[in-house]
Amino acid sequence: MRGSYITSPGGAYVITGSGTDIDLLAEHEGLDYDALPDRIAAEKVDRLWRDDPSVSADSFNAGDWLKDYLYYTREKVTVLDVESILATPIRYEYRTYWHQHGIETVPPHD
Repeated sequence: MRGSYITSPGGAYVITGSGTDIDLLAEHEGLDYDALPDRIAAEKVDRLWRDDPSVSADSFNAGDWLKDYLYYTREKVTVLDVESILATPIRYEYRTYWHQHGIETVPPHD
C-alpha cells in the first residue's frame, strides 16, 4: 500500500520509504525480516528479489527490500521497536562496503 510507514510503539519514529531513515534502520542486525507482520507482502518481495536478479543486483541501499515491503503491505502502519533495532550492531556488509543512503554514497561505518 502506498503511503505505508514504520513507527515505534511510542510513535517517536515515523519512517517512510522516501527518506534515508529506512536505510539506516535496515542496516542494523536487530531488524528481523521474518518478524514483519504482513507475511504475504514479505513473501511477495522475497519472490520479486529472488526471481528477478536485476532487482537485487541494482540495490545499493540497505532499505530497498524494506521499501518494497512498505509498497506491497496491506497495513498502513507497521509497528517495530525502532529504538531496540537501532541499538544493535550494523550488519557486516554495511560495516565493510560502500553503500547508499538514499542517493548519497557513504563509506563503510559502524
